[in-house]
Order: sequence, then C-alpha cells, then structure tokens
Amino acid sequence: MASVVLLLREFAARSLFAMILFDHISPLLISDASIVRNFNSPDKDMVYSSVSVLEDHNSRSGMEKAKELMHSNEGWIHGAMYLGHFGDASSIPYLIKGLRDHNASGLYKEVSEDLEQLTGQRYGTDFQKWRDWWQQAHPGEHFDFDSNLNG
Repeated sequence: MASVVLLLREFAARSLFAMILFDHISPLLISDASIVRNFNSPDKDMVYSSVSVLEDHNSRSGMEKAKELMHSNEGWIHGAMYLGHFGDASSIPYLIKGLRDHNASGLYKEVSEDLEQLTGQRYGTDFQKWRDWWQQAHPGEHFDFDSNLNG
C-alpha cells in the first residue's frame, strides 16, 4: 500500500489537480500506524516522506519514532521538524542546527518559522543569531551544532 501512496505522490507532483486530490484521499488510503512503520524502512526517502505525510495529516502518531530519528546521524532534521511542528521544545537546538546544514537549505524558511513558533524569538534564518540565543538561554548546556550536517 505504501508503494501506491508513493506512486500517487509522484503523479501528484506533476499535476496541481492530482496534488489536491492526493492531499484529500491519502489519509483514506493508508493508516497513520502503517506510515509510522515506514520509519523502520532502510529506504531513507521512504522514511523522510513518511515523516512529512504524518505532519501533513497533523498526526502525532510518529512522535517516539521522530525522537529516535532526531537523535540519529542521518535524517535528524526531518525528525526535528516533525517534533517542532507539534511544539516539542527538545527539537529547538536541532532546528537551529538545521539552519547551518546546506543540504537542508530548502527547508530554512520552514525551520525558522518553527523556531519562531516554539521560542517567540525572531531571528529568521540566521544560524549565528539563533545559536547565540540558545547559548544565552541555556548557559552551561552543551549542544553539538557541528556534527552530522548532512540532513
């Protein structure tokens, strides 16, 4: 069933009508629990797409799996964005780190919006300002903003 959803998504990307239709029928095609199971897939694109679909469904079903993903070496930005969407403050330093990841540059605007929603701060996509804010707000707490910058 998941492959059907991916095929529909690919078709939807080519047609505005199909994209609108997919957004309305996809929750009927596959359960959120099935989508969460995709987090265990060896196919990274399947994992990242599944995170995105759950977020689009406004489903919290993947919270625990997203925390695991956020703490992993790959895909951490996807887990952080999902958690940030639902107001999970543990995602804040990862979202800040995401503003430094050039592979995630297409996500900078969404990341900065999530950060603003979570913190009330307005630093746009400026990684340095966000990092400075984090360090001032969390003195003595260390976070690695440098490793695994490969989205």
